[in-house]
Parts: sequence; structure tokens; C-alpha cells
Amino acid sequence: MHVTIVIPARDEAPHIAVAIEAVDRALTPLSVSYDVVVVDDHSEDDTASAALTAAVRCPLSVTANPGAPGKGAALRQGFARSRGDLVGFLDADLEFPAAILTAMVDAACRSGHPHRWVGIGRRAGDRRRWHERWSSRLAHWLIERGLGLGLNDTQAGVKLFPGWFARDILTLGQEDGWLFDLEALWWARQCTLEIAEFPVVQRQVRPRRAGLGEMARCLGDFWALSRRLSHTAWFPNDDRPPAWLADRP
Repeated sequence: MHVTIVIPARDEAPHIAVAIEAVDRALTPLSVSYDVVVVDDHSEDDTASAALTAAVRCPLSVTANPGAPGKGAALRQGFARSRGDLVGFLDADLEFPAAILTAMVDAACRSGHPHRWVGIGRRAGDRRRWHERWSSRLAHWLIERGLGLGLNDTQAGVKLFPGWFARDILTLGQEDGWLFDLEALWWARQCTLEIAEFPVVQRQVRPRRAGLGEMARCLGDFWALSRRLSHTAWFPNDDRPPAWLADRP
């Protein structure tokens, strides 16, 4: 079993080496091979060079996101470069602990069907400022009513997918920004993958990067996403039905 962890990073020079080393510590105890792919998402600092100088035992590659800036676009680039049987991602600032990857990968391997299994973080604790906690709860309330995913949390920045799903399906997504997680989980539901939630505690690393204006724009983007997905039977220009997935290895 091989695992690839993708870390999207924009202006994360102070955090990226620590994140890479945290992934290394999380996966070392397991009987798997693994590598890390860092995607430099239009950074204006030395994120890429800081990543390359990280002292780790696992193979590491650093690539640039050549498309529109955003978490979703960066993850698609990283997933396209992945080679793992399992492919996950982790936010570079480690607001969510990399240690949860140990439990996720172990559970996937023990499931008996890792090719149809998804692991996601679920916030069991939130140490951010009160207004950030409440805005996240409001967002989740809207998400559940718009998409009906039946999950307790969709936006925690640590997830694990089957490798084929990450490369063959998620690289075809259309969301460049923070709504990538929703699109990914919606397609996981469409593909009838098992989704397991793992409790994590979110800590405060820095003030929220998104201002009120960007948050307001996200509401419009979410409305457009929910409308698009509600009218989508499969990916545009692709006449293969979801049943095509049944025989995936």
C-alpha cells in the first residue's frame, strides 16, 4: 500500500517544513510506503524552497499550481501528480493535526476495501475565536441544506481518498477555491464510497484569511455550486454513468 499526501501551500514558508515533518511522523509507524507532494499555490514568499529543505525520510516533490490560484486548483494539480493507492491532503498550517492521518490510513487498510473508502476530519473541538466558530457552524448548516451530504463536517482540512478517485474523478472538478471539499464529497456520495469521520480539534494558528467580502462571495459561489450539482448526472462531456465505477480495482 502506498500513500500520497498533498499539501497545498500559499505563503506558508513559516509552516511548510513543520507540516511535512508532521506527515512523516504520522505515517512512519504504519506498514506503508508514502510520499509528500507540496503544491506551491502562487506564493509570494519562499514556500517552495522552504519545502525542499525540509529534512524528511519520505520522498518529497514540490510543484507549482499553474492555473487559477486557490485550494481546489492546487489540490487538482497535486492529485494529478500523485501515485498512491490512497491519496490525502492536509492544510499546511496544521490547524488540523497531521497525527489523524495515522488513524485514517490504518482504518483504510483494515477496511478490506480501501479503493472504496474515504476518511475525513470532523471537528470535535474548535479553539478559534468565537465568531470564526459560529460562522463555520452557519456555513455547515447552509451546506447541509443545499447539498444534503449527511456529514457532520465538510471543511476540516484533512481528508483521505482512494487513489483512483483522486486522480480520475477529483482532477475533473471545477471548484478552484474552498468549495473543492464540497464538490469532492458530493462526488464521493455519487460514487457510493464509504465515508468515515474522524474527530479532530482545530486550533488557532492565525486570523482567518478570508474577509467579510470574500465570505459573502462564497455564499453566491455555494449557491451556484449546489444548483450545478443538483442538475448534474455525471461530469460534463462524459457519457459514462456512475455504474462505471462498480468494477474499479
